Amino acid sequence: MQNYERLHLAFRRFGRKASAELSTFTDGKVSGSQLFILDLLVDNGPLKISDVATHLNVTLSAITNLSDKLVRAKYITRERCEDDRRVVRLVVTLKGQELVKKLREFQSKRMENLHKDLTPEEIETLISIYNKLNKEF
Repeated sequence: MQNYERLHLAFRRFGRKASAELSTFTDGKVSGSQLFILDLLVDNGPLKISDVATHLNVTLSAITNLSDKLVRAKYITRERCEDDRRVVRLVVTLKGQELVKKLREFQSKRMENLHKDLTPEEIETLISIYNKLNKEF
């Protein structure tokens, strides 16, 4: 097996495990994509649906579907722009903010656990690699 195949396999395994763990964190009630939306709104404040779609590189219909579920669960609300009633913004609620806060605490502890066996040099190398890969997106 060539190196890029081994890398791809390792990346897929890691992604599956991380996704399963995330699902466990929310008891399967909130998907990873929905958590991305909440996280984006916490960091950026209210956003138009089209801006959320652009940030996450998905279709407007996908964001509409995901946001419907978040509205029903009371993690976000939809607000019409007073200047242009056609524009709808997604706004994170206090319940949504609390979920993101808990998620970030969970992720921080998890990252510490994942990297506890790495040397400081290995961590720096990993950061460098992630930064290089992020430039491709």
